[in-house]
Amino acid sequence: MKRKQESGHYEPPHSLFGIIGEVARATGWSVDYILKLDYITLMMIQMDIPRYVEKKKMTPDEIVRHFEEMDKLRQTNRPPESAPGKGVSPLDFFTHYAAK
Repeated sequence: MKRKQESGHYEPPHSLFGIIGEVARATGWSVDYILKLDYITLMMIQMDIPRYVEKKKMTPDEIVRHFEEMDKLRQTNRPPESAPGKGVSPLDFFTHYAAK
């Protein structure tokens, strides 16, 4: 399952005002009509109304921080200088390792 930051997710309303707003949006009922309903009925209606929350957009600071972390990971995963392999430039490989 993907984390909440990677994709959107369903989230319930957090307060009675959120529930009233969701019911009004989903049914087209007026706030006055919804306020005349008893609490139990309102809770049952609210349980059937999902709300999709879009994924969080990254701010420019978060984007920079993300790429800095990726660079650090790439630098820590490089092979040691004594062992040729991935991450070694062709010029270094042929001048240091193949000529021996």
